[in-house]
Amino acid sequence: STIMADLNWRPPGWSAKPSTPRYLLITKEGASTGHLTISDRALLFGRRVPNEPERGTVRLDHDSISRQHAAVVHSFQGETFAVDLGSRFGTTLDGEKMPANKYTPLREGATLIFGASSRSYTLTATPPAAAAAKAAADEAE
Repeated sequence: STIMADLNWRPPGWSAKPSTPRYLLITKEGASTGHLTISDRALLFGRRVPNEPERGTVRLDHDSISRQHAAVVHSFQGETFAVDLGSRFGTTLDGEKMPANKYTPLREGATLIFGASSRSYTLTATPPAAAAAKAAADEAE
């Protein structure tokens, strides 16, 4: 059935584990609320997926999130991409709505918002602990 088809998303053939992890820093209403580590080929975001980031799926409990909403995928060439999986309320990348089902490269510092959620996810190659320590050191100067 077509309803189940969107539950079978798999990372594309060109995806690969990053040699060094990438991170998505999570911000809600301007405050940092943690991070997700991309240590495998992809992270799939949705309302009907297990909340097991270490296994590649992140559940978002928000009415505007589709069953399988979007994914962040790492390529064997070392790039990170995002794709909106035809979600009802869409995904924004740096404030612009992404086209559905089109893999779009993410630069360092790129920010994703899924649906109408108030959380944003910012891509970085800097480990969050190191970034937090640097920010604290900068403030202490």
